[in-house]
Amino acid sequence: MLSSCIKTDLPELIEAAKKEIPSISDESRESGTVVMFDLVGSTLLKLDQGHDVAMQAMFEHNQTCRKFVKEFSGTTVKELGDGVLALFSDTEQACLCAINFVESIISLNLQTKISIATGKIEKMNIDRTLDVFGSVVDLCSRLEKFAFPNQILIDSVTHSTVLPYLKNYDDVEISNSMEAVVKGHRGKKELFEISTVSRGLKNRLNIPFQINEEGRLLIDDKVSFISNAKSEVIELGIRLREFTSYFVSRNPTEFKNPVLELLKNGVVLKCYALDGEWALNNFTIPEDEKKYYQEIPETLNQLNDFKNEVSKMNIPGSVEIYTYQHIPMFHAQCTDADTSEGRMTLSNYLTGIKRSQCPVIQFSKQTYPKLFETYWNSIHEIIKNSKEWTKSWEI
Repeated sequence: MLSSCIKTDLPELIEAAKKEIPSISDESRESGTVVMFDLVGSTLLKLDQGHDVAMQAMFEHNQTCRKFVKEFSGTTVKELGDGVLALFSDTEQACLCAINFVESIISLNLQTKISIATGKIEKMNIDRTLDVFGSVVDLCSRLEKFAFPNQILIDSVTHSTVLPYLKNYDDVEISNSMEAVVKGHRGKKELFEISTVSRGLKNRLNIPFQINEEGRLLIDDKVSFISNAKSEVIELGIRLREFTSYFVSRNPTEFKNPVLELLKNGVVLKCYALDGEWALNNFTIPEDEKKYYQEIPETLNQLNDFKNEVSKMNIPGSVEIYTYQHIPMFHAQCTDADTSEGRMTLSNYLTGIKRSQCPVIQFSKQTYPKLFETYWNSIHEIIKNSKEWTKSWEI
């Protein structure tokens, strides 16, 4: 007869555990600034160069981090494998620690990501070891995922607290507000970046994998997505009717003006629509759906008006319009896709579901390199075989 794996003294163990739970009171809560330091690429380092090399990099990162935390009057709470969680009572010192640490870690040929959040925390001693809890700690760990390598992100509370003090340093830069949807937190969170003048600001967030279950992104979300593009924005769809309407029928301040600001900075906007004539001539399309494809030239004529308007402005950026001959299975928008900071929103078309209601996923090359490469290769194949659109066609 087989014996049971269930211990008979489980109730006693549970009661013993309850007795060791520390009490929670107002005395255990205090204001503080939490900083998360995370070594970049440790997993890939293990795969590419082996366990020993990766562990050496981790020790070097964490030990250097501990030294800097102590130097700037902070406390190392704990190591998180390839990262460090630290606590500061002085928000300015926390930010200065992060800035100096990035400058030093670069000289070691390592990369880090740093997030900083300020607010009420719960300090506890568990097994005689300090630990911190609370929504601020959770927020800090979430923000780290939005950082690019060697980027420092701070939340709005940290920003409002430390801004007057950081302005005393002529070699510190602070970005404008950036927004992100943070898992577990309602609404959008306002984030800021801090850096040195010599290293400069990235002025963008590394958007991790996100899903908009309701379908098409709101216009504000579209603007937020493209606003940090440095070289190129790609819009790929079938008709581009909704996209074009943002220029034609919406208040210019909502979409047109933000796009013009990008173009003034040298960004190129590339628009790809289906060649409707090709589709009508090569596929059997039900009569009640033919109008959908016949309307493509009208939409592109409207988009072309914006292109002509831009061409008269004598600005470095431009608008390009193309058509392709392929029935797409998705709608996509990409920013700087050929760079390491490429980002993408993508909506796979689903049978029986309106295209505008198909869920939209959002991700970056940094966070999901293989997924990004797969879709970008498909998009690039469409782009490669597209033709510049010059005039309308008639059915």
